[in-house]
Amino acid sequence: MVREDLINTPVECGMRSLVILHAVYPRRCDIKRLVTYDYFLSHSGDAEGGPESLHAESPFRSGEILVRREIVQRGLTLIVAKGLAIQQFGSFGVEYQAASFAGAFLDYFESEYARKAKKIASWINQRFGQMSDTDLERFVSDNLGKWGVEFADNPYESSGGSE
Repeated sequence: MVREDLINTPVECGMRSLVILHAVYPRRCDIKRLVTYDYFLSHSGDAEGGPESLHAESPFRSGEILVRREIVQRGLTLIVAKGLAIQQFGSFGVEYQAASFAGAFLDYFESEYARKAKKIASWINQRFGQMSDTDLERFVSDNLGKWGVEFADNPYESSGGSE
């Protein structure tokens, strides 16, 4: 049973961010990269060759990447406050890193969702971890218009054939 009050809350987004930060450890991520990675954690199937998405496809889901920043930030505030992640001020701004014990904490989560999220986060690290911020931004901007458009056509509209 899915509790509606837990979907896209700071708790859920904080946990997804922690899974991501653990997968890229010891590297750090800024909020922009984490928002992008959070999108890919939910919709990995949107990236060519990506694993099956964690969340169901939804129309115009690419717009999610544009509105995730606030909720991801709130989730990061939560996991930093609980000591699961570290907030650091670097030469390029605020960056986040998983705490050294984040993996042990995440091991307590054994649901299919958690296992799949960890697997996808590992794929994200392999696929995008070495990309520069500029290259990652370019990849997203080049593909953003494609994600979610499979719902643009009305499947109930007549194609001109007989019914």
